[in-house]
Amino acid sequence: MSIYIIILVAAASAFLLTLIIWYAFVFEPANFKLSEITVNIRGGSNKKSQEKDATILRILHLTDFHLRKDRNGRKLFAFVKSLYGLKPDLILLTGDLVENDTYFDYLIEMLTGLDAKLGKFAVFGVHDYYHKRPAEFIKNIIKRQKKYTRPNSIDFLVEKLKSIGITALRNEKVTLDFTPSVNSEAPCLNELNKIEIVGVDDAVIKKADTGYAFSGSKGKSKPLVSGSGRAHYRQVLKASSSHIHNLSDSYKLKICITHTPDMDLFVDFVENKTDIVMAGHTHGGQVRLPLIGALISGANIPVKYASGLFYFEKFVLYISKGLGEGRYSPFRIYCQPEATLIKINSVF
Repeated sequence: MSIYIIILVAAASAFLLTLIIWYAFVFEPANFKLSEITVNIRGGSNKKSQEKDATILRILHLTDFHLRKDRNGRKLFAFVKSLYGLKPDLILLTGDLVENDTYFDYLIEMLTGLDAKLGKFAVFGVHDYYHKRPAEFIKNIIKRQKKYTRPNSIDFLVEKLKSIGITALRNEKVTLDFTPSVNSEAPCLNELNKIEIVGVDDAVIKKADTGYAFSGSKGKSKPLVSGSGRAHYRQVLKASSSHIHNLSDSYKLKICITHTPDMDLFVDFVENKTDIVMAGHTHGGQVRLPLIGALISGANIPVKYASGLFYFEKFVLYISKGLGEGRYSPFRIYCQPEATLIKINSVF
């Protein structure tokens, strides 16, 4: 092979490598988008009608900012500001909002302009609770860690969020009075008048307590005995033959938010008649391949559920790709960061 060909191949390889690095570390992590999805529910009287479907609720789902004051952090700040005009009915934040205490004020400044008609609610992830050291990040890749040595001032963050109208739900629930805002051509919901939002803490660091979240009794949420969960999991993840979810209670829409999607939690959610589950954490796998999708989920769920909207027989699941990346893994490949506007449609 001639020296010129060797040089040409080497130059082309270097250029391709540089392009991949630029794409993965610079372009894609800041390539933010607002996704829009529709969740179809059947509630109220459950009687069929020839009238049109109606969007009765708009929810802005935000997750996994991992907010820092670096280049991508400033671009993320600007993107979130671009969402101020949406003014949905609800804003739900599902954790890993900030890397450490240092950025609490920056987070509050970014979120201050977000308004919602019915309220704004948040749950926390591991990065909200702990500021990981580099060595802990490496250990976590090998074996999932349940706690870390540098805790953040989580109670201070709760107060900061409260000061701008965001309620943190730490294994807690809130019930909102709800009158579907539909026009005269849309189906009339005769019975639905409540929205229950249940916030369950992060399962990865053993802070989830579904018993307390749903009923005020501590200690319900524990992993199933090894091997015993598989039958439960198969039942819970049984796909629906239709993309319409029938409400468990015709008077109430029950939405559960948590940071890390987890099969043991899903079992508890179904037992407690949850209608919609929203989560983050996975970053959509962070690295995805065309036609294949995510390579890992980073959670106790099948990889095929690393992100997206899924209708199961008992509930609807939405997992967002999120808007940020961890401080020690600041890259994305074929995995565009997203905020999501979720439209709840009443279908009769």
